[in-house]
Amino acid sequence: MTKSDHIMLTYTNGEDYILFSSFHLDEKDKKQKGYVYKSAKDMEKESPNLKDPKIREVTYRNFLNWIENGKRFQIETNSDNPLTKEDLIKLAKTMVKK
Repeated sequence: MTKSDHIMLTYTNGEDYILFSSFHLDEKDKKQKGYVYKSAKDMEKESPNLKDPKIREVTYRNFLNWIENGKRFQIETNSDNPLTKEDLIKLAKTMVKK
């Protein structure tokens, strides 16, 4: 097999983690332009009752996603991760081979 719908790679450092993902591009995603960032704080405001059934507690994350070369990419970090939106965008610019 030479194609995949989803690839994930996670790095951890103590309590902090960063997760890099690549997804098959859905038709609905093609409208997205540029980098889209959503902080854990924004997620909590929008969905205050979001729960992870595995750990039975509220879990919010920071997300950055974008479209490049016909695929959707995402970087995810834990809510307390010190990496900023700007840091994630810098990483994103190095993630995809041209």
